[in-house]
Amino acid sequence: MFHVVLRQSGPEFDPARPLDEQIGWQEHAEYVDALVADGSIVLGGPLPHGRVAHAMQAESEEELRAIWARDPWHESHLVLESIEPWEIRLDSRQLSDELRTHRRSKPGHQRGEGVEMTSSATERQRILGTLRVENGVGVVRIEDRLDAPIDEVWSALTDPARLAHWYGEVEGDLRLGGEFRARVFASGWEGTGRISECEPPHHFTTVSREPGRDESIHQVTLTADGDRTVVVYENLTVPADLLWAYGVGEQIHVEDLRAHLAGLARNDESRWEELEPAYRELAAKVA
Repeated sequence: MFHVVLRQSGPEFDPARPLDEQIGWQEHAEYVDALVADGSIVLGGPLPHGRVAHAMQAESEEELRAIWARDPWHESHLVLESIEPWEIRLDSRQLSDELRTHRRSKPGHQRGEGVEMTSSATERQRILGTLRVENGVGVVRIEDRLDAPIDEVWSALTDPARLAHWYGEVEGDLRLGGEFRARVFASGWEGTGRISECEPPHHFTTVSREPGRDESIHQVTLTADGDRTVVVYENLTVPADLLWAYGVGEQIHVEDLRAHLAGLARNDESRWEELEPAYRELAAKVA
């Protein structure tokens, strides 16, 4: 008998860490792989907002609850949300052996892909931001842990030549008190700004303005974590009714920084559509 099992990110899951750096990841991955190998898990993968779905074979809901209770991540990193019986009416396993073999030989049908939460899929569903309103003004805070030392991250954030690879075209003096002009790739924003605070390689604040708009204040704080770096990016002057949109945009900036440090291309336009529902939901809760 088939069932659909839904699980939700638990209290110990750290969205700022890659999947394979979560506490107990290896034990959890080995346990799930064993369930795939014995046929208990037929299909599995992530859903939006930190949820995971599995199609499983078992005689009863009680059997499945017992299976997941033995998962090293049970109640810590993944919390059981629901178990529902599922009547299968469409089944590709009835296709010919030749066609199934052809499909499995295609790129992307390797171990781990489409089973549990793959690293690439989890990266796409990570929500890095928190939203709040203070005295009628919205604040977006994005936090991530980057796989680069702090000096490397500082350089990527303050060297115009490097900014041109992932953020936008920036011209001017990027030192304390300096003024600059910028055109941002992801949003198309164009305007001027100044550096109001600067403490290399840990912190800087910019005050910027585009024609016809109020000034906006952005702060970036870097903290060394061994050979990695925790980055906190805050936009302190967001229109309260546009919190969700700024949340999407600021997360894309931080993701593009991560990609640049890894030697990868920045996000394309589809990333906005992927992030929008989650940030609209966050903004609705704030409202």
